Amino acid sequence: MPDRLFLRGLYETIRTCGLMSILYLDQGPGFIAESTVRVLANLGVLLIHGEAAYPEGHGKIERWNRTCLADLLRGLDRRPDVDPDCGALELRLRHYVREIYNQRPHESLAGDSPASLPTSSRSASPKMMPSCAASSRFTSTAG
Repeated sequence: MPDRLFLRGLYETIRTCGLMSILYLDQGPGFIAESTVRVLANLGVLLIHGEAAYPEGHGKIERWNRTCLADLLRGLDRRPDVDPDCGALELRLRHYVREIYNQRPHESLAGDSPASLPTSSRSASPKMMPSCAASSRFTSTAG
């Protein structure tokens, strides 16, 4: 099931932003599933899995998780006016990412917002990839 949720999100991301050339994921069950690896390989996407014991490699996603929890999910638990349906949460998340998060300046983008970047520069660039010294901490599945 986690792989189906991830693949659904991947489809929406590709539909909205275009096909990426590289995808960096942690060791979550949906990210290491055979179907995920196979789909990304069929799309020609280089899949890089971060090493589980190397949390420094997950900094950006951990920052996203904290931001999402603080901005989007805070206060939603057990509120009667919040629809508990997963589809409703997906709509909230989609709105948050497009209308709020992507419009904000990001420190990692030198103060630019993701929405202000040309589509071609939204894919992984060398400055976003791990340094050569850290590359031995990652496993790669060629796409």
